[in-house]
Amino acid sequence: VESKVQGDGFDPIVLGEARGTLVELERLTAESVRAQGDHDIIALVNEVDGDEEISSAGLNVKGVILRQELAHLSHLAIRARQDRTPLVSALSADALSKVRERLGKETFMSTTAHGTEIRDFNASSDSNASCADERVDSVAPIACDTVNKVTWIAIEDATLMNSGAKAATCSQLMNLAHKHGNFKAPEGFVLPFGCMEAAVRDANR
Repeated sequence: VESKVQGDGFDPIVLGEARGTLVELERLTAESVRAQGDHDIIALVNEVDGDEEISSAGLNVKGVILRQELAHLSHLAIRARQDRTPLVSALSADALSKVRERLGKETFMSTTAHGTEIRDFNASSDSNASCADERVDSVAPIACDTVNKVTWIAIEDATLMNSGAKAATCSQLMNLAHKHGNFKAPEGFVLPFGCMEAAVRDANR
């Protein structure tokens, strides 16, 4: 795995920049983040399930480094992408060693398609805008297309409006697989917005 990950031992999951004190957390929870105080942090997290949300753990979490591989379409990755919070996995011993050397220190983290930097913040060259104290609300409200009955739709017909971000991303992968044919995506179906509400309503009749 290490030889396939960017050559620097990091797997970049969500690109971006972050600034904060580098701390180590066993799990990414609100309790563990609160224990670090109110200052901005970059969290080295020892274990995740993939269902966590960084913003729910704490708005002062500006970046996350994992000690394990993570599916790029996991809930954690998708929500980090929506929140514009850089997220990487440190998969090699060298990468993890570089991270551990900075524990307890004010740290600048830059994750691009070409690699990940973990170092001191340079006021003359690093962007303060990308490390702003206030988190940008990157997810604008959208109008949802809801159904009024228990039904399903094919995964390739799923959209952000009728099924949500995860289903829409799976739809894009399915359509790319059909178009290019150089990889396969599993068939599936989606319960659209409104379906579960309709099931509860019908069960109470």
